Amino acid sequence: MDNRSMGTLLQQPLKLIQNIRSSENDLDSYKQECNELISCVKTLGRSLHKVRTLLKDGSPRFCYSFTSAIIEEASRSLEKCCFLLGKCKKGAFLRRIVTITSSNEFRRVKLSIEEATANVGWLIECVTDEDITSFISMMPPITLAFPNLAIVWANLSKIHGGGPELREAASVNLALLSRSSEQNLNFILEQGGVAELVKVLHEGTPKAKLHAAETIGNLADGEIGGQTRARLVMSQNGVITALLSALGHGQMELQAKVAWAIAKISSQDMKSKEEFGLAGFINPLVGLMLEAIDDAKMCSRRSRMPELYRGKASVISASTSSKWMGETK
Repeated sequence: MDNRSMGTLLQQPLKLIQNIRSSENDLDSYKQECNELISCVKTLGRSLHKVRTLLKDGSPRFCYSFTSAIIEEASRSLEKCCFLLGKCKKGAFLRRIVTITSSNEFRRVKLSIEEATANVGWLIECVTDEDITSFISMMPPITLAFPNLAIVWANLSKIHGGGPELREAASVNLALLSRSSEQNLNFILEQGGVAELVKVLHEGTPKAKLHAAETIGNLADGEIGGQTRARLVMSQNGVITALLSALGHGQMELQAKVAWAIAKISSQDMKSKEEFGLAGFINPLVGLMLEAIDDAKMCSRRSRMPELYRGKASVISASTSSKWMGETK
């Protein structure tokens, strides 16, 4: 989704803020609490206007998955605020009697607005951070229960619209995350990570491509929502094309890693074996295996084998694991 489409997400919260500000002179009760709440809303409004400016300026780092989550959360908080302030307007006496308003209710809504402001502040920092070694100092409240989700979001943002160095650093980080837990794998898959990894395989640096292939291979293990992750990965647009391109034109280390990823996916999803075969993977894999066998014959001891030959030898191991070659017709 492009920036213009994502900009439409801001229409609802900005309209709610306008309605809240226009009601400021109509308040009849709890005026101090209402004014404090409206002050918080104005702060949130300034942050949302900054997001709109970044979108209009064409900032490439906004990913729909987390941008929509944060803006929709802000809208929900503003709706609560509108409802509460509505009970404090002139002429709303009966409604205040039926639904009792208390200071505790104001505190809860104020906290919700403050958390929404912190979420939007994190979003702004996430899409403007250009330091490849930095780690965003705060966690958005929306991910407090799942801190690694924010880390996945930040790295996907760097891949989505960052330069070569940012993409490389983010690809390395995602590969590390994909090694550590099932939850991280689910986050990467659910938040649109496969599409970003495909982009890296096409456009990234050699190091970025290597780690993108590793992450795709790691994603193949396990299930989510009753489906194998391997099937969910293969259902994403461009995966087969990106893997085939990397296998046929990448450096030897990348070819070995892609062959390993193919073996992982094939071992978890029978349909993928047919898809790989139909897409033309057999010939390049056989060619790599034969080349690796020829090179291995030239080396009497593995400990003295140059890095290039070790990469070729790993192609044999990866490609023949799970008997992929023997089972694909």
